[in-house]
Amino acid sequence: MSNLVSSLKSASSRILRQQFAEQLNKVSWGKAKLWHDSKCIVSCGGAPLEIVKRYIQNQSGGAIPPHRIDGGESRALR
Repeated sequence: MSNLVSSLKSASSRILRQQFAEQLNKVSWGKAKLWHDSKCIVSCGGAPLEIVKRYIQNQSGGAIPPHRIDGGESRALR
């Protein structure tokens, strides 16, 4: 599984660098890495996508504050 994730990261990096070379050159210096070396593979046991999104966003570094996911109040995970 680790090799699969590495291959996906490598291929997506190559494609993104080709398609968005100009934009990436503005924000990176030289051959900066697009993806981090680490990998994380998680099973969510059939949980609804919205629950998984909230879980990820509640982790440190989440892109959207949990209370702004759907414009409503913050909800605890159940």
